[in-house]
Amino acid sequence: MHLDGRVVGQALASRLRPVLLEHGFHRFHGRNAWRRSDFTVGLISFPSMNAYVAAGVGCTTYSFSGAAGVYYPALDHGAPVEWPRDYQLTFRGVLGKTIRQPYFHPSGISDGSDRADVWHVLEDGSNLEVVVEDAVETVLAQAVPFIDRLDDPRQAMQSLLHEEGRNPGFGSLGLLSAGRGSEQHTQDVDRLRALLG
Repeated sequence: MHLDGRVVGQALASRLRPVLLEHGFHRFHGRNAWRRSDFTVGLISFPSMNAYVAAGVGCTTYSFSGAAGVYYPALDHGAPVEWPRDYQLTFRGVLGKTIRQPYFHPSGISDGSDRADVWHVLEDGSNLEVVVEDAVETVLAQAVPFIDRLDDPRQAMQSLLHEEGRNPGFGSLGLLSAGRGSEQHTQDVDRLRALLG
């Protein structure tokens, strides 16, 4: 089998799209899926690696990571966007795979290591089905509950006030956030308070 990023993207889409449709996602483009709610736009994304990143991480260019989160247009610090990219999310999580893959070789180091935040697709594609199934399970266990929770502005406020950023673990979501006390964090809290009335 000839394997490249398109083949991996098609495998992800064929398994993920029906699952995401069941959870209200209605817009799909490439490896991105969005759903709109009263206050937010939810996004689940599975970006691939470019050659530079893949070499540093020690994986193939068709390996991928996963991100999920919500975008609050009312909290945007610029002009709101209709369909945000992952870097525009108000709350962003990094998915943590559940399978072990101790064959990463970051920057050419010969000892195999593993990463919780990257699904390593082997050169020959022999593990593609297993990797895609794990990504689907991770979406259901981590991404959808994260988005569901933060769709609620009250829960989003609790997250802003009490949650710290953390790295993903195997089977656990990592959280990327503006540091508490930063100007952006303070503005987000103020804008969300205004939204809550």
